Amino acid sequence: MALPRIAWNLPAFCWLLAVPIPASLGWECPERQYRFHERCCSDCAPGERMRSRCTASADTVCSPCQDGYFSSQHHHGLCHSCTVCNAWKGSVEVKPCEKTSDRICACRAGFQPDRGTPGIPLGKECSRCPAGTFSRGKNENCQPWTNCSTLGKSTLQAGTGTEDAQCGTEIPGNRAPFPTEIPGNRAPFPTEIPGNRAPFPTDFPGKRASSATEFPENRDPFPTEFPENSSRASSPREIPAVCRDPSVPTEPGWEGNSCRIPIQEEQIDSNSSLIKN
Repeated sequence: MALPRIAWNLPAFCWLLAVPIPASLGWECPERQYRFHERCCSDCAPGERMRSRCTASADTVCSPCQDGYFSSQHHHGLCHSCTVCNAWKGSVEVKPCEKTSDRICACRAGFQPDRGTPGIPLGKECSRCPAGTFSRGKNENCQPWTNCSTLGKSTLQAGTGTEDAQCGTEIPGNRAPFPTEIPGNRAPFPTEIPGNRAPFPTDFPGKRASSATEFPENRDPFPTEFPENSSRASSPREIPAVCRDPSVPTEPGWEGNSCRIPIQEEQIDSNSSLIKN
């Protein structure tokens, strides 16, 4: 049995396409609206909260956020509570809480922010600067004090937890070498290569050959020979005779012989004897 043929009306078909499809069939609502049942409802503005949802005959009802709460975007929910600065941990308020923005906290001078806890706003909780460091606040990290002695300068004011050390003028001769080396990590200076350096000292007093130093001004021009130190035996020396000139008047003791032999000295030590010929 053949089915009856349905006649299509083109104008009626176009009207059917113009009818809006409900959101339940997958359609999204425009911006700043939300879907509720089979209609799109308006979001609440920043600084407001949703008091009641929309109905089939009424739109969303909103009201301002209470004190201590805020909302910064269009939404269809409740307001958020403002951040509380922890004064016991060095946190102070730098911007108050408003209905459209949260409170902003920062660490005061002498403290630095704790960065180890996720989800906590920066500056809500802080920790005190360790000894030898300082911070001027505003969520700055603690910095070490300036070492004036390393710079060769005098210290006018010692550092605190909130201020750096103040240095004076440079002191001549007191400046430390730069860069500063850590004791124990420095190689001995100078570094000697084994085998390349001559032994020192090379001459020791006990093993050194003795040598007499002669000075020209102190040297005897006529060396004196001592019989006991001489290697050769002493022998008589030839002594010339001294004669008198006949033309010269005779002196006492020259009467008679006109020639005499002078006194001969056999030895020059303390036991020497004089022999007259």
